[in-house]
This record gives sequence, C-alpha cells and structure tokens, in this order.
Amino acid sequence: MGKQSFFILFFFLNLLIHNAYAYNLKQVADKEYMSNSSITSLCQDERGLMWIGTCDGLNIYDGQEIEEFKTRDKEDYLSGNLIDNIVYTGEDIYWIQTYYGLNRLNRKNNTITHYNEFQKLFFMNKDSHGNLFIIQDSNCIYYYHKKEGVFKKINITGIPISDIVNFFIDGNNRMWVVMKGYNRCYDIQQEATSGDITLLPQKTNLIYQTSLIYCFNDEQSLYYIDKEFNFYAFHIPTQKNEFIANLGKEIQERGKISSIVHYHNSYFVGFLMDGILLLEKQKETNHYQIQPLPINSGVFCLKKDRFQDVVWIGTDGQGVYLYSNPLYSIKSMVLSNYTEKIERPVRAIYLDDERTFWVGTKGNGILKIYDYEFDKNISDCRSEVLTTSNSALSSNAVYCFAKSHRNLLWIGDEEGLTYYSYREKRIKSIPIRIGNEDFKYIHDIYETADSELWLASVGMGVVKARIAGTPDNPVIVDAQRYIINDGELGSNYFFTIYAENETNLLFGNKGYGVFRYNETTNGLEPVSTHKYENMTLNNILAISKDSSNNYLFGTSYGLIKYTSETSYQLFNAKNGFLNNTIHAILRNSSDNFWLSTNLGLINFDTKRNVFRSYGFGDGLKVVEFSDGAAFRDSRTGTLFFGGINGVVAIRADGRPEQLYMPPVYFDKLSIFGEQYNLGEFLTRKKEAEVLNLQYDQNFFSVSFASVDYLNGNNCTYFYKLKGLSDQWVNNGSESGVSFTNMAPGEYTLLVKYYNSVFDKESDVYSLVIRIGDPWYASWWAYLIYAFCLLLLAALLIRSFILRSKRKKQELLNEIEKRHQKNVFESKLRFFTNIAHEFCTPLTLIYGPCGRILSSKGLSKFVVDYVQMIQTNAERLNNLIHELIEFRRIETGNREVRIESLNVSSIVKGIAKTFVEMAKSRNITFLSKIPEQVMWNSDKGFLNTIIINLISNAFKYTPDGQSIKIEVDTSGENMLTLRVANEGSTIKEKDFQYIFNRHFG
Repeated sequence: MGKQSFFILFFFLNLLIHNAYAYNLKQVADKEYMSNSSITSLCQDERGLMWIGTCDGLNIYDGQEIEEFKTRDKEDYLSGNLIDNIVYTGEDIYWIQTYYGLNRLNRKNNTITHYNEFQKLFFMNKDSHGNLFIIQDSNCIYYYHKKEGVFKKINITGIPISDIVNFFIDGNNRMWVVMKGYNRCYDIQQEATSGDITLLPQKTNLIYQTSLIYCFNDEQSLYYIDKEFNFYAFHIPTQKNEFIANLGKEIQERGKISSIVHYHNSYFVGFLMDGILLLEKQKETNHYQIQPLPINSGVFCLKKDRFQDVVWIGTDGQGVYLYSNPLYSIKSMVLSNYTEKIERPVRAIYLDDERTFWVGTKGNGILKIYDYEFDKNISDCRSEVLTTSNSALSSNAVYCFAKSHRNLLWIGDEEGLTYYSYREKRIKSIPIRIGNEDFKYIHDIYETADSELWLASVGMGVVKARIAGTPDNPVIVDAQRYIINDGELGSNYFFTIYAENETNLLFGNKGYGVFRYNETTNGLEPVSTHKYENMTLNNILAISKDSSNNYLFGTSYGLIKYTSETSYQLFNAKNGFLNNTIHAILRNSSDNFWLSTNLGLINFDTKRNVFRSYGFGDGLKVVEFSDGAAFRDSRTGTLFFGGINGVVAIRADGRPEQLYMPPVYFDKLSIFGEQYNLGEFLTRKKEAEVLNLQYDQNFFSVSFASVDYLNGNNCTYFYKLKGLSDQWVNNGSESGVSFTNMAPGEYTLLVKYYNSVFDKESDVYSLVIRIGDPWYASWWAYLIYAFCLLLLAALLIRSFILRSKRKKQELLNEIEKRHQKNVFESKLRFFTNIAHEFCTPLTLIYGPCGRILSSKGLSKFVVDYVQMIQTNAERLNNLIHELIEFRRIETGNREVRIESLNVSSIVKGIAKTFVEMAKSRNITFLSKIPEQVMWNSDKGFLNTIIINLISNAFKYTPDGQSIKIEVDTSGENMLTLRVANEGSTIKEKDFQYIFNRHFG
C-alpha cells in the first residue's frame, strides 16, 4: 500500500479506584503526525472516522493511523487554524467552524467553500436530515438551503445571543435553544419541493428555578448545572428531571466545565483547565460517587462514540484519550518508571498469600512489592530489591518462583536453587550436587504433595529429589538427574514443567519437543515421535491443557493444539497471531487461555479456535515478553506476564463486548506512489461505486478500512480482484492492496475481513475499477478508425469505379481505334485496289503522250500541254506505286532502304508539280531550297512526307494566299523541312492528334 507508515504513541492506563469498575484509558497523541496535541473539537462521521480539531489544524483518525488534513491547493484552505467546531451533515459534507469564518468541506473532491459572514463565536448544529443551523445574532436563526446553496434567515423573538448556553437538535428532530433563565423548543418543518424551513414553537416541561451556567446534551437528554452548582439530567422523551450531584466543590477546585457526557450509569465531567471526573452511580444507594481519571491536563471536549462503547476525551496538550470498559482490564507496569534499579527483563513472577508481589529479573535480582493489589498503583506500594549483594541469592538472574507445601518460596536462578523463608524473612541457599557438579540454570520448579521436588534446567536436564529436613530448613536428598542424548549440553534445554497431576509430569525441551516422566522405567520418554517439517516446532517453551484434553504447546513457531500423534493444529502468524513465538501460557478458564509473544498478548478460546490480540496499538506498554514469565493468582484470577521492560496484569471484571462488525470503505488512492483524493476518481454506476483510471494510471494502490477502535488489530483482510483472479488473497492486517501494470478493462475489487474476537467474517464489499483504453484504443479513436476505413472503402470503391470506367473507356477507345483502323484499312484497300485499276488507264494515257511528243511539227502549245499530261500521268502513276508501297509498309512487307539522296533536287521536283495548281488558285508558292543538300534517307518515305505536307498546305490554304517551302540544314545532324501556309490553322488542343492517322 502507498501509505506513509508511522507509529501512534499509546499510553495504557488501567486503574481501578476503590469500588469502581475497571476501565481502559488509551491515549492517542502522535506529535509527529498529529498537527497539534490540544484538542478543541471532535466529530464522528457515518463511517466512524473521528475528525479531530486542534489548535493548529484538522486531523482524521481511523483507529490505526492519524492523518493530518491537507488542502488540495491554495484556493481550498481553511479560514483559520484553530478549529472551534466540526459538524458532519452527511454526503461527505463537513462544516468547520473557525474564529475567522465558516468552511464547507466537500470530502468527495476536497473543495472548500468559505462563508465569512459567520465569524468569531457562534452556535452551530444540524438536524436529522442534514440541515445546518447557526445562531450568531439575537432573535434569528440561519439555516443552509441545500437546493439554493445559500444561508437563509428565520426571525424568532426571545433568544438573546448573550443568554444562550446551549443550542442543539434532539433525537426527535426538535430544536432546542437553552438560555440561562428559560428555554425554547421548535418543531422543524421543511417544505419538500422548495426546501424552505419554518420553525413551529413547542411546549416543554424543562423548568428551572435557578439560572443555568452550563448546559450540554445528547440526542435524548440535557445535562445542566445551575448557579448553585446542582447537576441535573433532563430526559427529553419522558420530560423528567433527575438530580445527579452538587459539583460546587469540584468546580471551585477545578474551574470551568467544558463538557458532560452520559455513559451507561455514569457521567463524565470535563474541566477546561484541570482534568476529568467520573460520576458513577452506586447500586446500593443510587448516589453518584465522584472519582477523577488520571488525565493531568485540561479537557476541552468529550464525545460519545456513535457505534462503539467508547468515550473520546479531547485534552489540552495530551492529545485524545479513548475510554472503554471491556471485559478484560489490562494494566501495564513499566518497572523502570518506579525504580531505577530494575532495567533488565522480567523472567519470573509470583504473588504469594501475603500479597507480596515477587518479580524476578535477568540481571537485577528480585523486586519485592508489598501489599500489592491490582487496583493499586505500584508506586504507592512499599518495595525492595534483593540481589546477591544484600541477600543469599546465588545469582541476580532469577528464572522462576514456585510455591512450596512448606513455609517457604522456591527460587530458581542461573547458579542453582535458593528459597525464601517466610519465618525468617530472608533468602537462604540450598545446594544441589549431581555427581561432582552443582545443578544450575533452573528455569522451572514443581513440588509434589509427598515432598518430591522437580527441577528443569536449561543445559543440565531434569532433576528429581526428595525434600528432607525441617519445614523451615529443607534439605535436598536423593537427587536423580534425567537427561537425553547422553547428556549432550545442547539437547538438555528444559524450560518448563507441566503437572497434569502429582505423578503425570510433562517437560518442555528446546529442540526435542515434549517429554513425559515414566515412573515404570524411571526415565523421560517423548510424548510425540512426530517429525515436524519446521524444527522450531520442537522448541517447547510452555505447556497447558484444555477441558477437551487437548495439549497446548507453546513453541518458537506458534501454538500447537495437540490431540494425538496424528491429530493436531498449528496457530501462528499465518492465522493472525501477533508473532510466532509463544513464551508462556496461562489458563484463564476451562477453555480460555492467554499467550505471551514477542509482540503482545493473545486471548485464545480453544473450544472455538478464536483469539484476540493485544499489542502496542491496544495500549500495552509491555509487548515483548519473556520465556516462562507468567503467573495466575488463584485468589483473584488475575493473570501476570513478564516482559523485557515490565509486567502486564489482566483481570476479567468489565462488560462482555457486543458484536460490532463495521463496514469496509475505500478511502485512499495512490498512483505511482503519489497520493490522490479517491473521491475525485469515483462515479456511481447504479448501486456500485466505480473508480475510473486512465490507461497511464495502471500502477496504483487502493486503501480500505473498517473503523473499529476496540478490535481493529484483530482483523485479517482478504481481497479478490474479479476479472483478474477468482482466488481470495490473505492480506493480513494490511488494509491496502497494490496493483501494477493493469491491462485496460473493468475489474471488481472485493474485500472482506475476519474478526478473530467474534470468530466472524464480514460482508463482502466491492469497488468497480475501470482502467481506460489508451488513446489509440478509445471510442473516439475507433470512431476515427471507422471513419478512415469508410473513407478508404469509399476511395477504393471510387478507384474501382474510375478504373472500371477507364478500362471501359479504353476498351471503347480501342474499339474506336480498331473501327477507325478497319475503316482506314478498308479505305486503303479500296484505294489500293482502285490504284491498281488506275495503272492501266494511266499507262494508256502515258503511252500516247509519248507518241504525240515523238511526232514532229507540233506546236509549242501542244507540246507543253502534252508534256504536262505526260508528267502528271507519270506523277499519278508514281503516286499509285507509292500507295501500293505504303500498303506494303503497313502490312510489314516494305523494307526501309537508306541511301544518300539529293534532297534539294527531290524537293524542287515535287514542288514543281504543284506550280500549276498554285497558278490556277492564285496562290503565291514560294520556296527556299539550298543547292546540293544531301541526306541519308529512304527516298520513297521522303517523297511521301514532302508530298503530304505540300498537299495539306494547298488543302487548307484559301485562294489568293501564300505557301512557303524551306529546307534547312543549319541544325547539327538535323534536316528541317518546313511548309508554312496562310489560312486555316490547327487548333492548339489538336496538336496531340497530329500524328494520329485517323484524325481529321
């Protein structure tokens, strides 16, 4: 858990004065973690948490830890450090009164709202519906309107502020304003819809003839003191007055009264400057006996616990005391507080018939306390210390005392055996020699009725001897030693003797278990041959037996409840014990035993196998105990246990405890070791609380608590995290659990506890924990992902449609091209076929022209025209051959023939054929052709190119315009043939189709 560990300083003052019943007074005064030890106000909320107002801040106590309340930031602050009053109105709302203003604390988010109109001193209380009322001025009462979030004023006559001595709301939800000479009572009426409150006056039978100086209350009664110091109790349901006592003497001696609390048949009266008195009603006379409690400071406030039988006492400088009256009164006696001569551990205890309390120590000898009684403070008793220097004690390390049937007390110590003579009032030595050595290290002694003396030694085994001599001067004879493992020193550590009867004796050995004396064989034999896995279970430090004949073996690894060789139970820290080492066992009743450990005491019920622990947190000032240091006083039933710094006495004289199983609530949250307010992370989902954490907050710890101020140390917590594991985990006394690297998702933390005092398991309490997804796995991220997927799908679909359209268009284009090609091919075939047909007529034309030209006597006119006919016929024939040649090229049957050509001659020749056409259309036909331009090319292809260019120029040139032909070789390795015409031009958008044979 992410809690800051600390220790709370407890003082346990178990005192009984005269005939008063015993009580436990536990002090909570941790000056390191409590903001101040002067307690000015106390308030308990619905969870049982105690809110402690001090002269310097606010503190919260849950029975285990004190936490100073700290504000969240600079804006949320208390208007003052001195806390005058605290009122809890439910739903995590706390009203904190200071001299400089009123503060409304919302614990869910630790926000504070200030109401500075209420300052200095004023009266404040709440009704059963959580409405807050304030009296600050005369003749008016303010109440907090929850719906509107403001204070509203109710005007009432007859309540002067200077005369008010008490203001409260009783258990019937009636408001009382008690003044010095009279009182007013009102019925609180609240309109359900608007939330407005009205006060209706009511009659009461509370009439007092003398003015009041003090008045206090609880839900059912008023407790007031008049000017003559008469203390009365007015019972509200019966409207009856009861005289309690006159406190004139006490008030004169102790000063002003700060508070009065009713507790069973008693009253606590706290004095502002001087302690607290307990007024206990005597059964015989019905009078109240007045006795002080040992609190040497002023008492500022008293508070009766709402849930448990506890009274809280707020003091001036000594923190908070818890008063209780449990079944067992436990009294701690730290010996160094009474005498500087005792600093060593207590190893032996005995209370004799003369009421002399014998305390044997390991190094400081024996402390004798005369006329001891449980009810007395040992500082009031006469005492003396016996050592080797002032007595016949053979060693200052005293390990045991034992009662004798003679007029003496046996004493076992480091160096052997001595005894105290009651007749001579002194210690006398009595040597025991076994062979050639003295018998030493005696840790237990038992004397039988027929004068047999048994001695257990740590290192030298067991001795049985006979007591001879006179009753006042015994002599040890016939000493016989019993050993195991051939007398090996480490095997013969016998710590304890348990006598079931005169003849049936058990001996506890450290390392080898329990041995029984066999009278037949006159030797020691092991009670059990069982081999424990943990060898420390054979370290037997104490032995006892219950009414069901189960042996109880106290070992270094817990308590063994032994029935037989094959039937036994082990109880230790795994079961909730404070510690594994059991130093001593005392029988309180047939099945009720007390065990001492290294961390406190355990009250164990062998019939139900339930136990209750008492440790430092329960107020013990002696918590580490010693081997065998225990004694039961048969006259009073008082039990004594000795420890390293003193003695604890226990007596059953209180009230049996009532079953109380407080609920578990979740109170703290730590994320990566940093504390946060749990309420700020909580939301409600139907009936369950939900802890909402982000993905990067998955290293966290949650603390939980069940507020029990009497038995909180006897609870063992269990938890289970549904969604991760179905196994309950034993968390021991730790009230918190940590989780690391939790995956996103929803979990349910289940918590319960087992109370060993009542042998009862609590209900299961739950907290839903929801760890959010990372940003890339959040709902909005998935929404974006879905949008992106839809967008991608749309793009893919669009791309598919566009591609389909494109393919379709390409197919159409291809079909169109094929169609055009087919048309072109058809045209070409047609023209080729026609061209073949033209060949014959052209031949017939060309032939006669030749014959005409060969005739003589033709005129120049005829010759010119016949030559023109012949030339064009030849040209037309060449064109037909070119068309046929082109067809061959298209079909791949025409091969390119590169040769050196006179481009100038070719261009001029072709241009000459278009001269007549130019003249006929009045077209200016210009040419710029250099001489002897040579170029490597295919003559047929070149002729076709030139003819096509010139033909197109004439085709698109209107009559009367011009055409120009140029041949240029100025470019490097480049022949430029340029044909330019006037008239129609090719549009820019059609440039891309120039080389498309099907265009145009």
